[in-house]
Amino acid sequence: MHRFCLLVLIVSSVIFLLPSKLYAQNYLTARDSAKIAAYLQESAQRKAAKDWRGASDLLNKSALIYWDAREFQKAIDLFHQSLALNRLVDNQSGIFGINNNLAFLHADLQQYDSSVYYFNKVLEGRRRQQVSEPVISALINLSVVTNKLKRYEESVKVLQEALELARSQNNLERMRTCYGLLAETYEKMGDLNKTQEYFERYKEAVETLNSLQIKAISEELESEQERLRRAEEQRQIAQMEARLQEEALSRATRRLTAQDSAIANLNERFTKNQMALEILRQDSVIKTFEIERLRYEQRYRETRYHFYLLIGIAVLSIAFTTIAFLYRLKENKVREALVLRAKNAQLLEQKTEIAQQAEQLNQLNQRLRQLFAIIGHDLRAPVTSLKSLLDLLLNGNISGEEFYTLLPAIHNNVTQLLVTLDNLLLWSKTNDYKQDVPVCHVALFEEVQTTIDLLVLFAQQKRIQICNHVSPEIEVCFNRLELQTVLRNLINNAIKFTPSGGKVTISSEIQGTYCILSVQDTGVGIPPEKLTSILQGGISNRGTAGEIGTGLGIQLCKDLCIRNHAELTVESTLAKGTTWRIHIKMTDKKS
Repeated sequence: MHRFCLLVLIVSSVIFLLPSKLYAQNYLTARDSAKIAAYLQESAQRKAAKDWRGASDLLNKSALIYWDAREFQKAIDLFHQSLALNRLVDNQSGIFGINNNLAFLHADLQQYDSSVYYFNKVLEGRRRQQVSEPVISALINLSVVTNKLKRYEESVKVLQEALELARSQNNLERMRTCYGLLAETYEKMGDLNKTQEYFERYKEAVETLNSLQIKAISEELESEQERLRRAEEQRQIAQMEARLQEEALSRATRRLTAQDSAIANLNERFTKNQMALEILRQDSVIKTFEIERLRYEQRYRETRYHFYLLIGIAVLSIAFTTIAFLYRLKENKVREALVLRAKNAQLLEQKTEIAQQAEQLNQLNQRLRQLFAIIGHDLRAPVTSLKSLLDLLLNGNISGEEFYTLLPAIHNNVTQLLVTLDNLLLWSKTNDYKQDVPVCHVALFEEVQTTIDLLVLFAQQKRIQICNHVSPEIEVCFNRLELQTVLRNLINNAIKFTPSGGKVTISSEIQGTYCILSVQDTGVGIPPEKLTSILQGGISNRGTAGEIGTGLGIQLCKDLCIRNHAELTVESTLAKGTTWRIHIKMTDKKS
């Protein structure tokens, strides 16, 4: 019995995680293709109008149709495009929904590592919202996927957290699910004591829920019995009325019998002729009374008909007039309310837009003042150093050999100056989203090697080793010049914050249709309190050899990645180093 219940629990957990799309045998119909074409065309129009939310919704609809038709890769591509648009406007609810869809979709494809990645994204967002029920759902989903990956310890940790939240909310259904999944996981781990413990708790939760359901059914049954009792009382009242009608009919029958007896007595008392005359006289009187009664009833009916007709006409006229007046009054009020609501909404929207624009302008002004102050110092320092060195050479204060020994330092200054100028030029263009980005197929290994060759003297000066472990076969979709700028900034920062004798490694990893390019150093690392704000830019620190920077490079890298539908992330540990990762879509070599 224990094994059978666990088997049922395993099946239910798998069905909970994997929706019915996995078992569906749908294909893309002509109607679906027409819908997708219309959605994508309208999405392009919304993008041109900078309606990022509207464009994202249409991409999501297209992706769901592809998902239903088991065109998984096309669905993934559209979800990633929608994700990039939602990040442009910082639409957190949209980002959570898309990450959740991507997690389920990768689970459909049995790509559980990717599913874990996206479920973790969903969990991070749900935690920030501080609402227990969505957090519990995200934790349960994550535990099922980690269970699939046989990461049982991690699955147990996630389920324990979900169980604590469910207990704090007194959510018996969620507690039952957590108990069952914990029993299943401990059984796979071989811990029979824990398996038995959580299986017993699972049974208790099931019994409690069943008792609550039985109580609800009992209350409904009592209500139904009360209704039947009332129906029985109505039936008894109807039977009593029927008996009263039968008694009235019996009394009428007795009266008719008495009248028949009186007529028989009359027949005995009168002769036939007398009886005939009497009958004629009575008939004459009766007819006279009958005629008068008919005339009276006719006049009465006519008078009543005219009276009711006049009353009806008067009532209808009053009712129609009242209804027309109330309808017109209501229509006017509704029209005025709609106009007022539209004006209020328009004013509120304009007020919000003006406030947002003012805030953006204020932030941009502060950022520009800070940027110009840093750039003025950073551009002047290498140029002043270079001028001083040239003055010494022109004045004959140093020899040619001494000048040759100073060439690496000159090369380093010129390289840093070039990086700063390139960053300024591209930064001035990244805010113009109307400008088309010429995306091409780029050989990733060659671009990384070109950047390393540019910065190799800077690295050699600090005795830092640079390793290029990127696969030569990888081609990605990215603007060539913008990719060079991103690589140059990330590798330059890695050298800048790595002490002498350190190492910088550039590697690649393929996940589906995406390539993850990693730039890893053995430097000083980034403090945890700065990780959340470093991608916003404007933070400038000196390197391990006193190198200076503008604080513009990381913000520029993030903006360039967004323009090319890529994602930039960072992980860092103090005194161990930093790893920057770029998620880039690879090219289709068949095309």
